[in-house]
Amino acid sequence: MTHGRSLSISRLMFSIGMLGLAASAAWADPATPAASPTAAPDATTPIKTEDVGSEVPKWIDASPNWAVVITPGIAWMGASGKAELKGSGAGTNTDSLVFKDAGLEDAEISPYARLTWRPTGADGGRWSVGISGFGVSSSSDSVAVEAQRIGDVTTSIGDNQHAKYSFWNVDIEGGYRFFQRSRAGSGRQATRVAFTTDALFGIRMMDTEVKFENRFTPTTLPPPGTIREAKGDGFFIQPMVGLRIGAEFVEQFGVELKTTVGAFPGDHRSFSWDIEPMFTWRPNPNLGVFIGYRMFAFDVRDGKGVERYQWKGAMAGLNIGAYVRF
Repeated sequence: MTHGRSLSISRLMFSIGMLGLAASAAWADPATPAASPTAAPDATTPIKTEDVGSEVPKWIDASPNWAVVITPGIAWMGASGKAELKGSGAGTNTDSLVFKDAGLEDAEISPYARLTWRPTGADGGRWSVGISGFGVSSSSDSVAVEAQRIGDVTTSIGDNQHAKYSFWNVDIEGGYRFFQRSRAGSGRQATRVAFTTDALFGIRMMDTEVKFENRFTPTTLPPPGTIREAKGDGFFIQPMVGLRIGAEFVEQFGVELKTTVGAFPGDHRSFSWDIEPMFTWRPNPNLGVFIGYRMFAFDVRDGKGVERYQWKGAMAGLNIGAYVRF
């Protein structure tokens, strides 16, 4: 009897123990996996970047915290248009010096350069400061095909004529990048594209000079006191605004279109408009080459009446050079 009761108590204790184990298993979360150590990121794993909207891509904002881009080069540009040179007598009918007739439209090799400073970073990288400029000068000899009066110089058919000009331009500009969008894939050979648009503002300076000389014929001497030379010159400064649109591909190829317009009123007035597409290739992030075309139209005027100097024309041509970033 005692043995049977002990056996029953043992079975009861075993049943209670099994129920306790079952309850413990039911209380635990069966969906919770065992903790595993976190894998360290692989330094060689490429970072995938999707459409980042207005954020600045990391591959653009590389160290240091600022970037300077210098594009020294040469321009092959020619002039066009016509110029009215200063006269003196009241009521004088002054003809214009037409550049085509004077042989002044031939393109000349001249210096060209641009320097741009831009702080990098998500906010600072939106601003930029730059300076650019070029200069062209040329001269030509021709034979008068008609009688005319340019300034105070009178010419006859067959006279030997000499004309020359010089034109220098310097732009100091600030820029604000109000649009930028990029897309990048994974892998070293993945295509990367970035589009940017900058608003430009600044000051434009132009220094101009046009001269005309009548050297008459080899067998004809001018009467004493004859005026043989007329000229016009002026330095013009004006505010300007503009737009620059750019695109970069695979961090090597770049396309840029820049256009600006400037004006200043009054007797010493001026107007200018230019457009400049440019292509760059950078096999190295800090070194490359560029080629572009620039058309710079202008109308500058100084003075009134017969004492007025005016040159209405354009400079146009190719420019090519190096791209250096540091």
